[in-house]
Amino acid sequence: MTEHDVQSRLVRGYLLETLSPSERVVVDRHLAESAEWREALAHERRMLDVLGSLPEEQAPLGLAKSTVAAVNEAAHAEAVKRTDRGLRLATLLLTLCVIAMLSTLLLPQAREASRRASDQNNLKQLGIVFKMYASDDPGEKYPPMAPYNDVWMFDLRAVYPEYLTDLAVLVNPNRPDAEELVKKLNALVSQTPTDWEAITRIAAQSYTYTGWGMLDVSELETLSNARRVNPQQLDDHLEWNGKYYYRLKEGVARFLVTDINGPAAGPDFLQKSIPVMFNCTTNAEGGNVLYLDGHVSFEGNLPNISLLIK
Repeated sequence: MTEHDVQSRLVRGYLLETLSPSERVVVDRHLAESAEWREALAHERRMLDVLGSLPEEQAPLGLAKSTVAAVNEAAHAEAVKRTDRGLRLATLLLTLCVIAMLSTLLLPQAREASRRASDQNNLKQLGIVFKMYASDDPGEKYPPMAPYNDVWMFDLRAVYPEYLTDLAVLVNPNRPDAEELVKKLNALVSQTPTDWEAITRIAAQSYTYTGWGMLDVSELETLSNARRVNPQQLDDHLEWNGKYYYRLKEGVARFLVTDINGPAAGPDFLQKSIPVMFNCTTNAEGGNVLYLDGHVSFEGNLPNISLLIK
């Protein structure tokens, strides 16, 4: 291959972008130093322009055909690259937009579902604490009511630390100040003497302990009247206007049966509907409720305990 042929190949490859990086460096150096190379480059560019405009069957044979094919191939490859880059960019932007939209829509729901699940887990753990306590109590009673005015919470001294080891379960994770309250509880319980009233009042900000058996949380209003009549009664039955409220205990459902012939209203069935503990919430949607049989479910129209203890 002559020097002219080498020059033509390199210049043509330079225009078609088929050279290796080292060959492009050589051509760049020749173009910078030699007018002959620059003229050859201009000549080759004109020839490629002409050949590119001719139908393939009218182009000169040999070099011309291969050059036209190379031009077409290079043009097609570049078009594919541009299209591929455009598609990838468009796909990436669309994906990012979809992710952003889904994050906006789903993340709050996911957080809410996670907090609700954590809240349910708290109540389930407390349900286990109550049952363990009742199994050791001679009368199978649940823990007594805390001995503080205007508080609907069980006496924490009766269960900590033998049955309840982690005070964090006394704080509803849905509260914006949940982490702060947990820190306060841990700090208070480590002090000597322990300020159980302060701990109990923090717990009562998250959950309401019913203390006595009733068939629905709506009965809490009448139960609150019974408590006002005898506020010192914390560990026995209450009576108000001829209605008895039996202390929460294993088997309390049998005292609430009104139709002994109705299996759907028997003790086993009623255990599923006797509330033990529920959220202190001002959320109109409602909150989680722990029932005597140990299950937790989300219920609407929970009573506002702050209105009942005034």
